[in-house]
Amino acid sequence: MIIDNPIIDDFYHVLFSGKKEEIRGTQIERYFNDFRHVRIVPYYTIRERTNNEQKPINHFATAVQSYQSALQDGIELNTKTFTDSPQRGTIEFFYRWTIKMNWLINDIRKRGCCEPIWGVIRPNQTKFNEVEYSYHVHPGTFRINAFELMDLNQDCVVFDAFEVFHDFPKVSLADILNLYDDPAGTTVEVSILQQDTSYMTPQVLNMKSKGINCSMTPSLKKHERKVRHMFKHPIQIFIGYDSRHGDATNVCHNSIIDRLNRQTSLDHVKIHHLDTSKIPGWTREYKNQSTEFSYSRFLVPYLSDYKGISIFVDDDFIFRQNPLALALYLSDEHSVACVKHNFEHKFDTKFNNEKDVWYPKKLWSSLMVFNNAHEDCKKLTLETVQEQTGKYLHQFEWTDEGKIADLPKKWNWCEGYDYVMDAHQSHALHWTRGGPWVKGMDTRHIACLELYDYHRYRSVRGTEKEFTYEAKQVSMLDIREYYDIENPIDIAEDGTRICQEINRDVR
Repeated sequence: MIIDNPIIDDFYHVLFSGKKEEIRGTQIERYFNDFRHVRIVPYYTIRERTNNEQKPINHFATAVQSYQSALQDGIELNTKTFTDSPQRGTIEFFYRWTIKMNWLINDIRKRGCCEPIWGVIRPNQTKFNEVEYSYHVHPGTFRINAFELMDLNQDCVVFDAFEVFHDFPKVSLADILNLYDDPAGTTVEVSILQQDTSYMTPQVLNMKSKGINCSMTPSLKKHERKVRHMFKHPIQIFIGYDSRHGDATNVCHNSIIDRLNRQTSLDHVKIHHLDTSKIPGWTREYKNQSTEFSYSRFLVPYLSDYKGISIFVDDDFIFRQNPLALALYLSDEHSVACVKHNFEHKFDTKFNNEKDVWYPKKLWSSLMVFNNAHEDCKKLTLETVQEQTGKYLHQFEWTDEGKIADLPKKWNWCEGYDYVMDAHQSHALHWTRGGPWVKGMDTRHIACLELYDYHRYRSVRGTEKEFTYEAKQVSMLDIREYYDIENPIDIAEDGTRICQEINRDVR
């Protein structure tokens, strides 16, 4: 079992370079044949069994927020040097994180990921002198974060000398090389990096110049030129507003504030309430609409002057992750991004027995990320949104199917349609059937309102968006309906109060 970690010279050590079929008979093939604990393990399993705290949404959303804040503070960005390992904390550093992850997500989405991540299981001693295990990855940290952001269960190579994945079979180098299925052909390089946590384990890189996910620096520079216009303007967030829905918009607003990085100026995050009464020129008659913003949501590119990236969200959402991460899923080719639900017709009514209209792409438009400058978004003029049918707007007839980017399902968990058990693993929760913001609605059949109540009643700091709900108790049972705790029948010497049961049938 490999537990020693010898110090080697601080150099990049190349063990083999050539076509993957030429590796047969080499000492590196013998090394993998002799290594009893090298395995191929799906990412989800690694995440379940190690203590790796992958928080890519928070990290990369913070990068987006920090870059945007620096840009609005007038700090100059040097786009010529942003790829050259910029100093941590600089605008170039945050911009590089933003653009690199944006490039990687869209490259994997478009062409797949043909190069597996390599990592080593290493032990860590906790403060209670217990042993935990982590999966140390390098290179590949961006890719493993992309797996998390995209909710991908990719196969990974694991040097597992501590038998954390003992139920997975030992694999050979030939098995691993089968994961390199680049149609451009695969030229591999086997090397050891100067990492003191690698235990001198080799890793294989795909060195084909035009290979998938390869040639990062030139690919990144090319991608940056295409998306520069998307990221040079402030990212704006628009929340639907309905005058009948009480404080729903404020609850959504404050869930966003809670998720933002407070070490970066919140003033630079532009959040708007989409109130049709305040949109100049909006005269569309309120007819056959479930909310006042049913159609006005498609004005977001117009209201953003067709620049940058903007996010629209229904008022009945709360966010459990920073929504600025949503900008990472768009490319210059996409007009819009959304969660592409495929629900069966399940309910005929919502809210207070209002008719629930069913149509293709149902609920896709409840959360949209717009590439405002895209030629298709420019079709969404004030006149068009005023006059076009709901079918044209909500079924995305204004753009092509191939120009709609997929968002991971975790960004739009829908109450009543999705499993309740998935709510706590989701990034944004959507009570599409209604909730306490609908006046007089019986919400006893609505699930997970305890999660909504947390954001509904929590104290608000650093924002003027206070709540005005009159009721101030969450949806929990009142123990005073079961026991008389104000009038104990006896008090023990130590002060313990003995309470009497309340006969609820007699009330």
